[in-house]
Amino acid sequence: MSAGLRSELSEIRKFYSDELNCNREGTSLQSNTIDKMMERTSVFLWFLKNVKNLDPALIHCSNPELVQEFVQFMMDRRGVKPITCSRYITALINVRKVPLDSYGSLDKEASSEVLEKVRAVQRQLERLARKEKVDALGQKPELEKVVYPEILELCRELKWEVHEKSGSAQARSCMNLCLLLLYCAANPGRAKEYVTLQIYRGQTADQSKNQNLICFNEDGSVILFEDDYKTRSTYGPNRTDLTALPFLTYYLKLYCSKLRPLLLCGKEHDYFFVSPRGDPFSQASYGNYITALFEQYFNLKVTTVDIRKAVVNYFLTLPQSGDYSLRESFATLMKHSVRAQKRYYDERPLAQKKSRALDLLGSVASRSLGEGSVEVLSDEDEQLNLEILPAEGEFVALVAANSTKSVPEVFVARVLRVSDDRRTAYLAEFSEELPGKFKLTAGKSYKEAVNALIYPIDIVYLHSSGVYELRTSKLEIHQQVYKK
Repeated sequence: MSAGLRSELSEIRKFYSDELNCNREGTSLQSNTIDKMMERTSVFLWFLKNVKNLDPALIHCSNPELVQEFVQFMMDRRGVKPITCSRYITALINVRKVPLDSYGSLDKEASSEVLEKVRAVQRQLERLARKEKVDALGQKPELEKVVYPEILELCRELKWEVHEKSGSAQARSCMNLCLLLLYCAANPGRAKEYVTLQIYRGQTADQSKNQNLICFNEDGSVILFEDDYKTRSTYGPNRTDLTALPFLTYYLKLYCSKLRPLLLCGKEHDYFFVSPRGDPFSQASYGNYITALFEQYFNLKVTTVDIRKAVVNYFLTLPQSGDYSLRESFATLMKHSVRAQKRYYDERPLAQKKSRALDLLGSVASRSLGEGSVEVLSDEDEQLNLEILPAEGEFVALVAANSTKSVPEVFVARVLRVSDDRRTAYLAEFSEELPGKFKLTAGKSYKEAVNALIYPIDIVYLHSSGVYELRTSKLEIHQQVYKK
């Protein structure tokens, strides 16, 4: 890269980082946003030099033909998704907005015209991305992803490991437990919030600016303070008191005071979460770590975004999600808007999203044709109807087709959720490790008719072995299906 090009990139960085800039619309950008813009611009410059054999100059960022060839190359040769290519174009447009001397005297009207052509390519990419997302959701099996109750079950497995293991293995399990419990119970945040989280060491207010800190106070309270996250300009400094969550703070304190030092490998730093080599995580290494963790336990490729989606999708299946004020509160906890929550994180199947509307329209149409009246349940009837269904998280049993009185064959599962029409249950699979002893088969889920489920059943968790013991006899369960 030439000295002139390096100088221009530095000028662009300054243009977007200065708090006051009369030539820029809007506020300054966060440093990580500028870094990503520089990274994507560098990829475009590489394309100019190595693919098009052109001088890598920033003025080409607004050349519609070259930009179109670039995104086509990225999709065809690099497998980059259309939505990501759209973000590359955003970076190039932002670069072109900076008034650099090398751009020459191109008048403002001509510049706007060429940028509009570039934006046209971007809009086409976004339409293509939306189409691909809709098609993918329609074809993707509903249970081919991790769901929130499964993550909670993994937390229980990690809790058992913390109490059974020792040394660095215990410390690593405790760190993983703290990570997932934070996601599930208090801070379903983005990767950056976990990568940059540091232990509070008495920093002043000025020293705490642009920092993410976890504070263990002398009075026993635990506070999460975040001043460096993606939507900070919208929500401001974010302070979360974790003290009311003792099941979480117990393990956070245990990890910080006794177990974290075992993971540092002799190194010294205040970053709360530690890589396998004892270093602070980078965003890339943290993403790889989370993926490896879920592949180990679930045999599924899971990203930090998938965890956030699992939390959102679980919330949206709850009856309480219909309360708009609660939905706003949940979106604020996620540090995004209700609109972003619906647009980017709601991956419920189309059938589930439209089922309530179908029920309503069908009942109205049926009444108008005199095909039968719709029974309106009273509040008491509705409550009774809910009570006879297994609740989310409850264990149920199923009887195998080949089960006999002499050799009863029984499966155990855990309810992830029940469909809106209350006819189908989505279940987490458990395998029988030993006779009557069951363990979660991570990442394995299936659906079954509600009327095929046997519940309630007597099943308890054995901390000593990390399995569930079925105490209701298999014969008794078998006889609930086969009476004779």
